[in-house]
Amino acid sequence: MKNNYIILLILVLIAQLSLAQENQDVFEAIQFTFENAKNTTDGTTDYYEVDVYLQTINGQEDFYLGNTQFYIKYNTDAFGEFVKVNDNFVEEHPDGYIAGEGEGTGRDKKHAYTSFTINDNQSDVVAVTFLQDMGRESMMYYKLNTKITATPQLLIHLKFTYNDINKDPMVAFEDNEDQVNGGINNARDQNRSACGEDPNNFQMDCRDFPRKYVFQDAVFDSTGATLSIDNSPTLHSVSLYPNPTTSELFINTPSNINLKSYSIHDIFGRLITTKDIKNHPIDMSNLQSGMYLITLKSDAENITKRIVKE
Repeated sequence: MKNNYIILLILVLIAQLSLAQENQDVFEAIQFTFENAKNTTDGTTDYYEVDVYLQTINGQEDFYLGNTQFYIKYNTDAFGEFVKVNDNFVEEHPDGYIAGEGEGTGRDKKHAYTSFTINDNQSDVVAVTFLQDMGRESMMYYKLNTKITATPQLLIHLKFTYNDINKDPMVAFEDNEDQVNGGINNARDQNRSACGEDPNNFQMDCRDFPRKYVFQDAVFDSTGATLSIDNSPTLHSVSLYPNPTTSELFINTPSNINLKSYSIHDIFGRLITTKDIKNHPIDMSNLQSGMYLITLKSDAENITKRIVKE
């Protein structure tokens, strides 16, 4: 234990000596990108999901990440307006993402970041923010994956809930550099390198041991937010309504999908009925109240969705 204390103390002192200048404004030194955009479904609800990556550019030296904030634009025809207040957007930071880094496991885990916040900045723009909760020396000591380098690092995962999966998501970083009330410190994107720790108690102390860099005008590349051809309308694009239903179930199908048949099973997997799809709607009036599974079949694929008969 004593050796661990000495090692951490040395790291603190080295870090403080290396920071000749604090709170340097640097411009276009980091880049946010999207990767792994895809549509998913849980059988009832359709989602758009994408990963955010972060890296250094233009010769910026490696640094440990501190407070982070960025903005995302989206198509309100696909997801509706004000996605935060309408529960159509979440951020996720499981193990393997920088935002999910920490020391330990479970309830005893000491997290590197905290105060994950989502705000509706505009009707079609949502802000994602999280704050540093561990000093950079502890990040170094525990060998956490919180160092930003020229190699893109997996930062955080974003998940939108569709109102209409047939609409283009049009997800992109908000790269509007208009400065609120003037002054570069009010730029939209607000990102910092990590601040340090008091060597006497190893508590994060951003006043006496401040961060080295304040990143202004980050570069944003939204290319990776575009869905691949494999994510163009498929049976995931088919919606059923009303659900729950009392009698009739309608099928909303994109014009490029040719539905052939459907089958309905109860929740125990027992087949209730199977029929060719000739006419809409599907008659549910003879079914007892409860939950059922309906499998839709096209020329190329099958998909199963949950439906409720009231």
